[in-house]
Amino acid sequence: MPITLLRYLPVTLVLLMLMGCEQPQAQSNERVVRPVKLMTLQSANASALRQFPARVEASTRSNLSFRMAGELLELNVSPGQQVSEGDVIARIDDRNAQSALDSARSRLELAKAQLERMRYTLERGAVSQSPV
Repeated sequence: MPITLLRYLPVTLVLLMLMGCEQPQAQSNERVVRPVKLMTLQSANASALRQFPARVEASTRSNLSFRMAGELLELNVSPGQQVSEGDVIARIDDRNAQSALDSARSRLELAKAQLERMRYTLERGAVSQSPV
């Protein structure tokens, strides 16, 4: 068997040498232009507006508080609306405040009447003056 291998060895070497002697292909400086097919895809109703029913809410909320108590009658702002200083954002029922104001006015009138009465009696000498 080694003899048959030795017989094929020179043939194999010659074939390997011939394969290595292949001529390199000449490189051309030309650019190869490859045509490309382009298509623009559009939906049949691409211009139709898509609507999704939803409600958007802020991630943070501001709790409103007022200096006086009362029922909220109207709220003039909506969520997300910007307001500036001095804008009326809400109206509350002012009956309690109006009642307190009327009571304070009547106490003021009573105090003024008492002051006038004391002055009058002091001027007439009906009341003695207290030492200070």
